[in-house]
Amino acid sequence: MKGILVAVVLVVGASTVSANPTPFADASGHVRGTTARTVVDSRAGAARPSVTKLHPVVGSVHRTGHFTNPITHRTKYSDTVYNPVLGQFGLRTFRR
Repeated sequence: MKGILVAVVLVVGASTVSANPTPFADASGHVRGTTARTVVDSRAGAARPSVTKLHPVVGSVHRTGHFTNPITHRTKYSDTVYNPVLGQFGLRTFRR
């Protein structure tokens, strides 16, 4: 049942994608400026970001879990990361 639902969502989503030949253009055809260098993908012909690595913000690591696993000695932490392509900050969690 879940597989059928996923297939329907994918088909509907794929049918609503517009074939816009100009990357980063809005509905009126105006091309927006980008915040990072872009590279044109030779197979798809679309622009893809050249920098996709998330950059951690210095001093933003916080311990979010109060339980430490007695065998692995790991606990949950979270930190803030910066995505230079989108110009957005995000929160990620990890165990260490």
